[in-house]
Formats: sequence, C-alpha cells, structure tokens
Amino acid sequence: MESRTKVLWIRDIIIERSGRTVFVAEANNGSDICVGDVFTVQYDSSSLPDEDFSTHIIRPAPTNLKRVELMVSAIEWPFRGEPRSSPRSDMLPHGHYGALCFKGAGLETLTPGCYLES
Repeated sequence: MESRTKVLWIRDIIIERSGRTVFVAEANNGSDICVGDVFTVQYDSSSLPDEDFSTHIIRPAPTNLKRVELMVSAIEWPFRGEPRSSPRSDMLPHGHYGALCFKGAGLETLTPGCYLES
C-alpha cells in the first residue's frame, strides 16, 4: 500500500484566554490528519497554488523550507468559531478545517498561510 504525504495548511493562529495556542488548519493533499501525526517540514508558498479540480487537491509551490518536529496532540473538529466549543475528534478529514494543537519543536515558526508536511 502506497503511503501518502500528509499536508496541512495553517489558516489562522488563535491564542485563547487560557493561554493555549490553537491552529486553525485545513487537511490537504487527499489525506486525513490524525492525532499522533508528525509533521517534519514547514514551508510557505509565494505563488498561487495549482489546483487539481478533479480531486480538489491544492499543490502550492514550496518556498522557505524549514525542518520542524510537530506532533498533532488534539483536534477539535469541525471548527465553528470558538475552538473550545467544538467537539474533540481523533481525525480531521481531507478538505475540512478544524482547530489543532501541536507539541514539539518548531511551533514558534508557524504563521498563518504556511504549510506543514509529513
């Protein structure tokens, strides 16, 4: 069975009143994102992404590559405004967005609009 690279687009970053940081993100590249998934590459895209309309997969041209080691520690999906009001899930389906929490090295480099890749 072929292993597919997982891609996550960081749409926004929210710091809750409690101080917890959540990342509003969309699962991309045709794969679901699961608690425990580890992302090792972060990048930006300086050009508009190419979109394959038959599969609804966005393929950005990567720039500014960085090594990270970020594990998904929690997913609140579906995202409906305030992350804490959403149900917890173990999976974020491709094409949907939710509020994710990460742990590991590289959190400080994440910005809205960046991508993470496993």
